[in-house]
Formats: sequence, structure tokens, C-alpha cells
Amino acid sequence: MHLSKLPVPIIVLLLAVGLGCSAGTFLVRAPQPTPTPTKTPKATYTPTLIPTETPTPTQTPTWTPLPTGTPTPVETPTEVPTDTPTPVTPTNTPAPTAPPPPTNTPEPTATPVPSYPFPAVPTTHPTGSEIELRISGFVWEGNQTGFGEALSGFQMQVVTPSGEVQTSEVSVGPSAGASTTPGAGDNHSMNFQYKTAPYVPGVYKVTLMKDGAQMSPTVEIIAQAGPPYTYAHIDFIKFQ
Repeated sequence: MHLSKLPVPIIVLLLAVGLGCSAGTFLVRAPQPTPTPTKTPKATYTPTLIPTETPTPTQTPTWTPLPTGTPTPVETPTEVPTDTPTPVTPTNTPAPTAPPPPTNTPEPTATPVPSYPFPAVPTTHPTGSEIELRISGFVWEGNQTGFGEALSGFQMQVVTPSGEVQTSEVSVGPSAGASTTPGAGDNHSMNFQYKTAPYVPGVYKVTLMKDGAQMSPTVEIIAQAGPPYTYAHIDFIKFQ
């Protein structure tokens, strides 16, 4: 289309547009100066000084009470004692006194000693006889003034050292004799005697008997092994 045929306002507009485009093209295409490459300097790091901490003066701590609340109960383990503690007796406690003995407790009864009508009083003498062992006896009854008589019908029962039981002669009445010759040192009034041969030393147990009943306590005669040997005499005297 030819510009002469267009209305004037349009022509003016087109010219303005064309000029603007040319000018823009010109501006775009204008030669630019070649930039000279430059090295960008690195930033210089300036160290920042750390300020020295000024010590804070020590202050006395103030106890701040903890808030009051319901404490949680902590279970305390119970220790079981391994040893039984020894009870301690108070020093001011009086010692217990023993109760009084009962009043109705019977007294201990002593074993009664048998009572026999004739006591037995032995006497021993050394003798030179080794042929036999002799034990003479005198059974008599009277008063303290010496009035009385020898009794008949009694015997001495003798248990020898070997345990054998033997008997003496039977006692006679008033016709009592002497055990040895007067003045021989072993003279005793007698009305019966026991003899055993040979002489055997040891312990002889002698008891006065009558009709199988014990009439005196038992006495012991010790026959020495000698010499000297032993002669024994027993008085069975009952005082009225």
C-alpha cells in the first residue's frame, strides 16, 4: 500500500512507530566497548576481637525455698537383724528374790541306822603266832558297876577275806575264861572264840548272831601280813 493513499493521522502514527523501531534497533546494535576483565579483590577479613569476660563477683547464694508440695513417699527397706540383741538389764532394777520355800515341804528322812542289842568294840594286838588266826569274844550283860554275867548261846559269824562265811564256837555262861595267860599283853575275858589255820592275812568281817538273828553291828578285823601277826578280841557288852 502507498502512503499517499492513507489518511494523515495514520501516516504520522506509522512514521512514529517506524522511527521508534529504528531507534531501538540502533540502540541495541550500537557497538559496546569491550570490557576489560578486572579481578575483583577479595574482601579483607578483619578479625573481630572477642571481648574479655569480666568475672562477676561471687555472690552468696540465696536459698530459695522449694515449692511446697505433697512429697512422694519413698519406701525405706527394713533391715532384718541377723543376731538377737542381748537384753540389757537396767541397773536400777532390783534383782529378783527367790520365792520362799513352801512350808509344807517334808524334811528329808535320814536312813535309819539299825539298832542292835549288843555293841561291838574290837581290839587288836600284835602276836608272834603264825600257826593260826584267832579272834576271841566276850558277850556279857550287866550294869555299870560291873555286876552282870556272861551269856550263852551266841556265836560270831565271820566272813573271811576270800568271802567264805564261817562261825565261831558257841558262847558259854558264867564260866568265862581268859584269852591268854594273864600278863601276856593280850589277855581278855572271853567265853567263845574263832580260830582258822593257817594264818591268812586280810579283812575279816565279824557279827554277833543268836538263833540266826543279828545281835550286833558288823566290825572289821584287819589281819596284818606280819610278822608281827594279828590277834583280835571283840567285846559284846550290853549295859542295862
